[in-house]
Amino acid sequence: MSETSIVIPYADFREQLLTILEETFDNVHGAYLDPGDSFFTTLEGVSAEQASRVVGTCGNSIAGQVKHVIFYMDVAIQYMRGENPGRQDWSISWQTVEVNESEWTTLKQELRDRQEMIVGMIKEEPRSVDGDFVGGAMALVAHTAFHLGQVRHALCMLGE
Repeated sequence: MSETSIVIPYADFREQLLTILEETFDNVHGAYLDPGDSFFTTLEGVSAEQASRVVGTCGNSIAGQVKHVIFYMDVAIQYMRGENPGRQDWSISWQTVEVNESEWTTLKQELRDRQEMIVGMIKEEPRSVDGDFVGGAMALVAHTAFHLGQVRHALCMLGE
């Protein structure tokens, strides 16, 4: 069986990736979210008290979900820079449970900062694009979307 190669111009891949990331964090385009379901829109009305409530039996809170996404994005950024951060202690990413208003504001800003950093890196002309980059981009979208769903489900469980 012969292997067939299909070449996708990076500009096309980048445009679609940026559209999906924009939908995930800010502006719904209808690719997979409903209006008002993006990450920052979801977090907009969440207070530190709400973000600190443990939901379910796993001991996680909305603040913990956001901190975990930031941790994941930090690792992704290192890989995108061509670095290998090595094995991660993912339990560290779940240590945040409760936050005060100042810490909650900072946490949301850190999420924004990471999102902007990743978008900036994607917009740069790449030195090379390989399977690791494409797979990493897909994993970033899937992982972030999953935790956005977790946050939205937590808000439902909290009756918010």
